[in-house]
Amino acid sequence: MALRVVGQLDPPSGLATVLRGRAQKRIDEIEKEGMTAVESACRGRGLVIAPDVVEAALVHVTPPQQAALESLVHIHRKIALRQYETLRSCVIEPTTGVKITQEVRPVPSMAVVAPGTWDEQVPHALLSVLAAARVAGVPRRAVLLEPDSAGGVSPVSILAAGLGEATDIYRTGGVPGLVALSRGWLGFVPEKTELCGGSRLVQAAGEILHGRSEVPAYDMLVLTDSTSGVQPVLEILSSWLADDPFSTVGFLTTSRRLVQRMETHLDALPEPRPAWTRDLAQIPVVVRQTVEEMITASSAVRVKYLVLLVSKPEQYIPQIFHASHIVLGDNAAALISRRAFAAGVLTAGGLKASCETTGVFSFLRSVTIEKIGHKTAERLKVQLNQLTKS
Repeated sequence: MALRVVGQLDPPSGLATVLRGRAQKRIDEIEKEGMTAVESACRGRGLVIAPDVVEAALVHVTPPQQAALESLVHIHRKIALRQYETLRSCVIEPTTGVKITQEVRPVPSMAVVAPGTWDEQVPHALLSVLAAARVAGVPRRAVLLEPDSAGGVSPVSILAAGLGEATDIYRTGGVPGLVALSRGWLGFVPEKTELCGGSRLVQAAGEILHGRSEVPAYDMLVLTDSTSGVQPVLEILSSWLADDPFSTVGFLTTSRRLVQRMETHLDALPEPRPAWTRDLAQIPVVVRQTVEEMITASSAVRVKYLVLLVSKPEQYIPQIFHASHIVLGDNAAALISRRAFAAGVLTAGGLKASCETTGVFSFLRSVTIEKIGHKTAERLKVQLNQLTKS
C-alpha cells in the first residue's frame, strides 16, 4: 500500500469540504426517503421509547451503574443550579414613564442527539445537557438515541435519559435523527439541538443542519383582542412600516370587527394615500377565537418585537417564549419606533443575547417587557420628531 506523500499538509478546509459533501449527500438521501429512513432503523421496535421501557431498563443495569448515573445526575444538576443562580432579572427606567423589565426565559424546546449503542454510549454527556436544560426550565426536552443494526439501544443510555428527566425519548439518531428534527418530522422543531458524541459524519451533518432554520422570523407581531381600538393599532403598524417598509410584520386578533373597522378607516383616507398603506395591505392578518389561541398561533414563528394589546396582558406574558421583546400598552408606537432605537430608548437583548454558550446558559435567552405611559409617549414622539427634523 502506497502512502500519499505530499509536500505540505492539506488545508483543513479541504478535508472539511470532503466530509461536508458526504454529510450533505446523506442528508439529501434521507430527505428524499422521508420518515421511512428514520423508522427503518428501529427494525420494528417502535420509534418512541415509552416510560415503561425506561423502567424496564433498570433490570438490565447493574446497581453500580445505576449508582454512577444517579451520582452524575446530582453533580450536573448542582453545577447547572449554581450557574442559574448567577442570573438576575432587572428593571430599568431610562426616563420617567418608561419601564423596561429584563427577564431570562428558557427556550421552548431542545433536543439532544446521542449514540445509543453499547460501545458508544455517552451517559455522562447526555446527563450534563439534560441537567442544564431541566434547570433552565425548558418545557420540552427530547433525547434521540441512535440504535444499533438490530434496532437495539443500550439500557444505560435509556436509563440516563430517564434519570435526566427527558420528556420524549426516541429510537433514532445520527444523521436521520438530525434531519427528522430539522424538518419537524417528530412533531416539533427544537429551538436548540445538542450533539453528544457521534461520528465525524454526524458532527458535519449537525453543523449543516444547525444553520437551516425551519421557523420563519418576524420583526414585529401585533396581537389584539376586542378591547383594542383602531387608532392605536394603525398607529403602531404605520409607524413601523413607515420607518422600515422592508421589515416582516404580522397582525393577529380575536376580533373580526376590528379588522373590518381598520379596513373602513383605511378606505376613508384621502388620496394620495400614504406609502405605508400599500405595505400594510400585504401583511398577514390572523383571526383566532381566544387570546390563548392567538398566542399559540404566533408561537409558530420567532419574533423580535411582540406588541400585546389585550385586556390584562400581564397574565399572558409567561406563555410567550418566542419573542425577544414584549411591548405592552396602546402607546407602543413611540416605544418601538426605529427612531427610538436610534435614540437609545430601548435596551439591547432578546433571542440572540447570551453571555455564555455552555451549560444552563445554552438554553436561556433574555426577554425585555416594555411599557410606556401616555404622557411620556406623547413627549417622546415630539422629541423624536424634533431629532428627525434636525
